Amino acid sequence: MTRRLPPLNQLRAFEAAARHLSFKGAADELNVTHAAVSHQIKALEEYLDAQLFHRVTRGVRLTDEARALSEELNHAFDRMDFAVNRFRSTELTGSLRVSVVPWYGNRLIVPGLQDFHAANPGLSVDLGFSYELVDFTNTDFHAALRHGLGNWPGLDQYSVHLDLVSPLCAPELVAGRKLPLQPQDIAAMDLAIARGQEEAWRNWFEEAGMSKKLEPKFIHFDNRALATEYALGGNGVCLPDIQAMQLELHSGRFVRLHPLAQRLKSGLYLVFPQSPFRDPRLKLFADWLQTVLAPATGELKT
Repeated sequence: MTRRLPPLNQLRAFEAAARHLSFKGAADELNVTHAAVSHQIKALEEYLDAQLFHRVTRGVRLTDEARALSEELNHAFDRMDFAVNRFRSTELTGSLRVSVVPWYGNRLIVPGLQDFHAANPGLSVDLGFSYELVDFTNTDFHAALRHGLGNWPGLDQYSVHLDLVSPLCAPELVAGRKLPLQPQDIAAMDLAIARGQEEAWRNWFEEAGMSKKLEPKFIHFDNRALATEYALGGNGVCLPDIQAMQLELHSGRFVRLHPLAQRLKSGLYLVFPQSPFRDPRLKLFADWLQTVLAPATGELKT
């Protein structure tokens, strides 16, 4: 059977405007402009060859014929919403295999997985720990957590959070010294850094106002986790994402050396192979990952 229907956007705009009795209210709900709603409704009136609203001083009023259409569409959209959500609920089951760096997974994901599973019965997240970049063509992983700029070829991603970095070290390394330290004093210490990320330190020093003539002393590591562990051992200073360091800051294992926290373009992403159809379980897990760090971003310990 061929259905002769106007475009769905026109029907959605009309149905929302009829409920709100306001084009502005419909625009806010649909996240479009007032002009876009007005255009869609005008096009629907032309399609139906009928007037749908009386324009009045403080809004709009439905015509008698349009009121009946509005009620039918409201029921229809409710049924569509129910059908889509019921379909999605059947998709949010099974096992989701995710590759993650051990340091990050054990500290920030594993402790909350029980709550995630309780909130999403029927869906199990199976973490695979590795420092290697997962090859999706040769493994059964659905996704991986990666740190970078979110520009990996052949992959789609959901952003978990962008880095917010500031110098940290173990308290024994600065025992007896008055905090905060000056940038040049920090530059004189051993600075732990993952290979290829020296620019992050240089950018922080530049924003902190340190002279470019001073060259910091870098201690290089294969990854950020090793650089952080080096600093936790009281051996030097690291420049980690302080959103992920709240446990160490609150416990006193780390202290901040300077109040400047710099937002970077790099961050943590949930990545997965490109496909015309995205697995809804990935969006569900990515949204949950954002909540793992949300409390820390709102109340950063100094």
